[in-house]
Amino acid sequence: MPIKKRAVLFSPHPDDDVISMGGTFIRLHDHGHEVHVAYQTSGNIAVFDDDVIRFADFVNDFHNEIEMKQEVTDMPFYETGLVKKKPIGEEDIKIIVDLLQEIKPHQIFAAGDLSDPHGTHRVCLDAIFQAVKILEDEEWMKDCYVWLYRGAWQEWSIEDIDMAVPLSPEELLKKRRAIFKHQSQKDRPLFPGHDSREFWQRAEDRNRNTAKTYDLMGLPEYEAMEAFKRYK
Repeated sequence: MPIKKRAVLFSPHPDDDVISMGGTFIRLHDHGHEVHVAYQTSGNIAVFDDDVIRFADFVNDFHNEIEMKQEVTDMPFYETGLVKKKPIGEEDIKIIVDLLQEIKPHQIFAAGDLSDPHGTHRVCLDAIFQAVKILEDEEWMKDCYVWLYRGAWQEWSIEDIDMAVPLSPEELLKKRRAIFKHQSQKDRPLFPGHDSREFWQRAEDRNRNTAKTYDLMGLPEYEAMEAFKRYK
């Protein structure tokens, strides 16, 4: 309860939400829940220079005809312009605290895969944990669940999973299309780590493997599953 919930999806970069829990994201929306997505960083260093130049040229060519509005929620620790980031500070945590106080969500989703080679996921998750700690005595927090997702860099082991969301073939295809909405995910990622597969391929393979494991345990057979661990 309530049947219609408010959910905040924290995404360290502007694509982790759909890569790791795109199917659940789509289902929350389709079922009428109030869904907010909080991109914690711009992810600007993971975009190829030629893509930036191409889109900048487009904007320059049509700037007289286009009215652009931009809302910035970037956490300050990330905005160094370099791969190396600043330590997380009070200002970073305050941004999260203020957002959660404004929305008062029933569900918080956050990236729990900590194998990101530059450590952004770990820093973003730590900031969320600190914000939740600050807010733990708030009345609305008593009914708030914090769910950790994985998928971009790693997947939960079966014994760590507290909630699994099954996906049909059609829902998995919708998830792939959502990932492709991000231009940077249509080609080989700039920082792929040790895995040469594109992120949409990694996500689908991991989701299918999770579903296969549940099937082998005697549970119903599904095309794929997104897995979550509850943070208490």
